[in-house]
Amino acid sequence: MCDAYKLFVQLQMDKRGIDCDDLHATIRDNLDLPITKDEVFIIFYKVDKDGDGFWSFSEMSDAFTPRETEYKTLVDSRGGFYGGESDLKNYFEGETRECLKRFIRGFCECEISVELIRQRIMNKLAVKPDMAFKCLDRDSKGYLVINDVREFLRGQNMYPIEKNLGLLIERFDKSEDDTVDYDEFVTGITPFLSGLTDN
Repeated sequence: MCDAYKLFVQLQMDKRGIDCDDLHATIRDNLDLPITKDEVFIIFYKVDKDGDGFWSFSEMSDAFTPRETEYKTLVDSRGGFYGGESDLKNYFEGETRECLKRFIRGFCECEISVELIRQRIMNKLAVKPDMAFKCLDRDSKGYLVINDVREFLRGQNMYPIEKNLGLLIERFDKSEDDTVDYDEFVTGITPFLSGLTDN
């Protein structure tokens, strides 16, 4: 992961982290992957958990490493390989670069799909965030936990598996405290961009 971080921070290791412009330039120029600034913004926001405008090494690692413990351990145990390399186009062999490009493109497409759903929820369905939050927070705690979402969905005759419920809560829970407060909820359902359309 340290090589990927160096690639995205463009070898400027004294920076606070990877910013949106670093990410766009690296993907476009060093990985030769066509991508728009809007697409970069969508994936940037997803990874920037603390909202400081930078990806830290930890945030990038969490986004780019597998969730399964044994695979995550394997990736984390590998050291850097390109220590003295100054040409970012020489980072990673061809097959690895292609895998990284496919991962970024897939990540981007997934986040665009989520953005389109946000737009449908807010624009076509005219959902009012405060009313939606109250429907989920039946006990008026001021925050949501996984059980609130589970019970709401059961009331709609929907029975998602626990893993999917956990991933849904994780998507909204920027503070990583296993709860979703009102601000996190509103941010999670509010579209970031306008003008995206289904292709």
